[in-house]
Amino acid sequence: MGLRGRGADLVTGMAAATILPVSLVIVSDFEPGAKSWVDEDTCLRSFLADSGGLPSDVVIAASAQFQDSAVPDWSGLPVPVSVVFVDSQESAQIKNGATAHVRENYVAVVEADCLCAPGWLGALYGAMIAQPDLDAVSGLTFYEPTSALRRVSSLFDRGFMLDRTTDGRVVHVSNNGALYRKDVLLRFPYAPDPSPFVSAHRRQNAMRDAGVRFGLVTQAAQFHAFGGWPFIVDVRRNKGFQDAVMHPPSARAPRSLSRRIGWYLRRFGKNILSDYRLLRRAFGVYCKPHDLPLAVLYPFIVRPIETRGAMLALRGHAALPDTAYR
Repeated sequence: MGLRGRGADLVTGMAAATILPVSLVIVSDFEPGAKSWVDEDTCLRSFLADSGGLPSDVVIAASAQFQDSAVPDWSGLPVPVSVVFVDSQESAQIKNGATAHVRENYVAVVEADCLCAPGWLGALYGAMIAQPDLDAVSGLTFYEPTSALRRVSSLFDRGFMLDRTTDGRVVHVSNNGALYRKDVLLRFPYAPDPSPFVSAHRRQNAMRDAGVRFGLVTQAAQFHAFGGWPFIVDVRRNKGFQDAVMHPPSARAPRSLSRRIGWYLRRFGKNILSDYRLLRRAFGVYCKPHDLPLAVLYPFIVRPIETRGAMLALRGHAALPDTAYR
């Protein structure tokens, strides 16, 4: 799910900007075969070209399986850049391993297959300073809005960030790009889990249950890589798996096929209703008016794709066997 061919307009040279007291962690994305480091380099240079504020140091964290690959020369840049290798292929554990190497008490953690729009880091840091009770802050994530499919997929994959509690508090912090207080990262590491969707969900619940306060800066945009329908299918199978793990049928229910189908139909109905509530709430943020027909149909197109992931989870599988997510 790389950034190759994307973001060239964001990487026009190093910026002369204020250095913020923020450490940046860029989590390397998984690549089968030889490691190219293209996404990591593009992501890094987009931050260093941001006149809205630079991180004081950058840690690029990757799986130890790539330790012998040819790492680019990142010396001579405006801020120090270090590369750390973590003995895991799980992105969640790589994020955990990077925390010990940061310098500052504010830490931005981003995934290498995402590009942040100019001003993203400064806006999130400004929100933390303006609201001292916040422990973690995100912006909004989009797929580059160059087509109706990208915009509608952004709405249903990423629009949950706009959720609020009844008293107006932000419910989520983005797993693919957020600014944290360092002590929060240390207190709430990701638990080991083969599914990054499940580990992120469990960590989110643990933080929220402990009273961690989240913030959202809607003007701060991040653009996640998008691979068309193969990407959508992979995401949705993972979401189905996550849904079954986090909302399993009653332990008293027999593990028969009919029981699994009954559970799935109930979850399908609840999820479709949730999708249409999201459509009403967030359509204008992510989509153009002429995207509405696709947006109305989209839940019925993608929710059935989740079936395979859900059924594998209900049969006791630890993770999806054929996913690009680690």
